[in-house]
Amino acid sequence: MHQLFSAKKKLLVLASIGILASCGGDSSSDDPVDSLSYNIQLVGQEDVELDSANIKVKLYGTDRNVADNQATLISETVLELDRIPSSIDLTWPENAYQLIDEPPVNAKEDATYYLNITIDSDGDGIVCSGDLMRDFDETPFFTMNEMPTESLEFNVTVISDGTVCQEF
Repeated sequence: MHQLFSAKKKLLVLASIGILASCGGDSSSDDPVDSLSYNIQLVGQEDVELDSANIKVKLYGTDRNVADNQATLISETVLELDRIPSSIDLTWPENAYQLIDEPPVNAKEDATYYLNITIDSDGDGIVCSGDLMRDFDETPFFTMNEMPTESLEFNVTVISDGTVCQEF
């Protein structure tokens, strides 16, 4: 009787393991894992090595049909940055247009987006003279109607003396 119980117990354990393993599903899904990620490239006039630097990328959205409205901050990502040039992968919220609330956007095609990039080059928590910022002469302001499908390139430049300091 003890051997029969032991054999049944082993069979039950093996069956349980098989069921649990099948519940995990196929790890090679047809859906791409990074379907909502996009890439930005940071370039400068020259290569720069950075120590303790951070980059903050803010994604803003607004209703393209409403003039002079305030944009909504949709996402904010802070990452370490060790050099320019650099490539950064970011995540785009799947429901980005639904996160716009000033005013709300009713349809995906009514949304427009833009990115704000800030670089605290020395990690002191303040963006000031000597830190890096987007070079608007080389990379003019632009908006996007959806998540970028190709890498976006942003030129950065050193902030000149006399610029008002801001918290990172």
